[in-house]
Amino acid sequence: MIVPVAKSSRRDHCSMMGYPSVMLLAITILINDSAVMGVGGSVTSFDELTPVRMVSENIQVDYAKRHVTTEFVFKNTGETTLVTMGFPEEGFGDVQAPEGKSKSWFEAFKSWVDGKPIQVSLKRAEGDEMMYRQWWVKQVDFAQGQTRKVRNAYVTRFSSSTNMDKGIYYILGSGRPWAGKIGNATIQFEMSGLKRGTIYFASPKPTAKVGQSLIWKYKNFEPEEDMRIHVRHIMPDPVMVPQSPGSVNGFDGESKYVR
Repeated sequence: MIVPVAKSSRRDHCSMMGYPSVMLLAITILINDSAVMGVGGSVTSFDELTPVRMVSENIQVDYAKRHVTTEFVFKNTGETTLVTMGFPEEGFGDVQAPEGKSKSWFEAFKSWVDGKPIQVSLKRAEGDEMMYRQWWVKQVDFAQGQTRKVRNAYVTRFSSSTNMDKGIYYILGSGRPWAGKIGNATIQFEMSGLKRGTIYFASPKPTAKVGQSLIWKYKNFEPEEDMRIHVRHIMPDPVMVPQSPGSVNGFDGESKYVR
């Protein structure tokens, strides 16, 4: 069973109305004059003191196609339980919350549990002229000791800025509420779809680069609330003289690559 004291330090900061605004504030300060929408992240639990543990997460991002596949393995360490899971979607900067028929900035979103499609509902948490946050919600039942696999697939949108760059974020901090530590996580951004010569940046620095794939690996960890991965590429300006890769510098903490 889960020790309530150990869990409460994590749950005091997470609810169905959204996780901390500190993460959004920090990112907004870093990239003023930008529009970031359709940011996804690790599945969260809205149930306090859940006995369910995230054993693993495997995130595959086809960067050029903006297609993201997330696979999570969960194990119930307690009695039979029903868990309300939420997959985050948020945006910030020069962007408005999606309205009317456009309820989401994701171009598509689907979810499966143990290989079977499952119905999800979209719950708005908050939003104004500078940010929005909402959740793709489903309920998943667990028998005592049961292990279940949850898969999500979505097509996001590139962020953009006045620096002529575009990028994709993935949030890891939303995975904090599960019981205990996350067993292991692999996040892979496949960059081969970019045009040759394209300059791109990643933060934090990847654990490895294999071919045109950027890979981050974490093991037995509890993500910080603002933990995220960001990859962006420079869009060529048709009016300007092309810059050489050596003349283009990234922000502090970014690693630079050339396709």
